[in-house]
Amino acid sequence: MARVGIIANPSAAHDVRRISGYGSSVDNQEKMRIVRRVLLGLQAVGIDEVLAMPDYYALCRNAVATSELHLLLRELSFTCANNETDSTRAAEYMVAEGCACIVTLGGDGTNRAVAKGCGETPLLAISTGTNNVIPSAIEGTIAGLAAGIFARGLVPEAISVRRTKRLEIMRAHEIIESALVDIAASTDVFLGSRAITDLSSVRQLWLTQAVPGSLGLAAIGAHLHPLSPSTDEALVLELDADGLDKDAVSVLAPIAPGLLRTARIRSYHVLPLGEAFPLNSYPCTLALDGERSLHIPVGSMPITIRALWSGPRLLDPMAVLDYAVRHGFFQR
Repeated sequence: MARVGIIANPSAAHDVRRISGYGSSVDNQEKMRIVRRVLLGLQAVGIDEVLAMPDYYALCRNAVATSELHLLLRELSFTCANNETDSTRAAEYMVAEGCACIVTLGGDGTNRAVAKGCGETPLLAISTGTNNVIPSAIEGTIAGLAAGIFARGLVPEAISVRRTKRLEIMRAHEIIESALVDIAASTDVFLGSRAITDLSSVRQLWLTQAVPGSLGLAAIGAHLHPLSPSTDEALVLELDADGLDKDAVSVLAPIAPGLLRTARIRSYHVLPLGEAFPLNSYPCTLALDGERSLHIPVGSMPITIRALWSGPRLLDPMAVLDYAVRHGFFQR
């Protein structure tokens, strides 16, 4: 039986950047409607069973409450912690139960959490977060069709799935945390509201990709030295937050919806994958994919950060649908 997982994050797009900036929120009613459209797409192409992450808003359980849906939606049985660990645990359960792919609703942070548990199982990531470099703004019905066709084994993985990079934080040769798009070192020693909206504290920035048109801290790198997500390289920026370096380059970038800020860059380094670059600011907090998550105290063992092809595999819905059309899948 072809089986698909759905992880919908009810907390995505509710952080301070939506308040301090000018972003529009994807409320949980709309997320529920997106899930419903995903389910209708999955059902239309022959998927009989879907596993869903439980959450405090019951997004998937409410989404299936329509007479048009006949597939089996099974909510995973575990007690929610109402934080990112729910997404990681749900992904682990879905892999164990043989889901061919996992549809996610969230931003870069949600997919970072899912990536910790999904292993080699591909993700079809729908953008409903604040930072959305990894997920795409694909309509739910189309996402469901693509995920279902892939789950039935009708499209070769070689043309429909791509690997992504991951930033790994190393201490004494041990990975202590990771991020998919960016890691920023901030001199703010408190996690606070988590999101970074003020660049005055940022000293370093690591990026797996920097594509013009991106929103978030990756936009700083994109407007200085673009970096493709498909190249065997990472980008490290060293910022002149104090404004003392007369040779620093100023870069204007949209770091959140409606928030355009100027970053002063002292230097940047293009690194081959696997080459680590040291953290040079202690104490600090490290923001992972836009959110301060990890406190590094004074006296900590030296920290280095590297990028590898160890990120999640992403399902390309347009490649799936193109293949399906060319092979007559939709013709009756």
